[in-house]
Amino acid sequence: MATKLFFFGVILPFVSFAAFKISLIDVDPSDFPCHHQKQIKGDLEELFDFLVSPHALEKLLPWMRRLREADKRIIAVGKSYKAELELPLFGGRTTFVTIIDYKPSKFIVFEVSNDFLKQKIIIQLRGYHDRVLLIIDIHFRRNSVFFHYTIGYFFRRYLENRLMNSMQNVANVFESLERYQTFPNNNRLKYFIVKNKELRRVLK
Repeated sequence: MATKLFFFGVILPFVSFAAFKISLIDVDPSDFPCHHQKQIKGDLEELFDFLVSPHALEKLLPWMRRLREADKRIIAVGKSYKAELELPLFGGRTTFVTIIDYKPSKFIVFEVSNDFLKQKIIIQLRGYHDRVLLIIDIHFRRNSVFFHYTIGYFFRRYLENRLMNSMQNVANVFESLERYQTFPNNNRLKYFIVKNKELRRVLK
């Protein structure tokens, strides 16, 4: 009985108070990135043109299902897309994905709204001779240290695993296209894989 009283009267309130104080500590979200990179054989500009199409972006970010343009603007800061978020616990909602920074053949940065994680997605490309290094960093725009060491940690690991698979799939598609044809600088063309893993080209 005395042990229970000590636990509920002293230990539990102390732990609760400590957890509350920790939750008030602010951190820089960029210190807690979800990061993955992949080397892809091909031309830098052609890979960038390929990646910024909604179809390729959906393959690259597979938790953004049915990603499509929300407006008819050209690719530039302010352009928006709509997608269905597919994440454990917080999936099934429609989100808006907006370009907040962009430099052709270098990088494109998105922010996701109506999203519990408040994702900021940075896609960068760096060219090395006949290969390109594709780098993706995802930050959760939350300042709570408690969030980043608990639920944030779980989702960073989850998204890193998804990126490992999706970046390999995108690399396979692009390198297959490079082997069979010169990729045109024409955004009216869409590329995707059908179930038998053959490549099909469809005009808008």
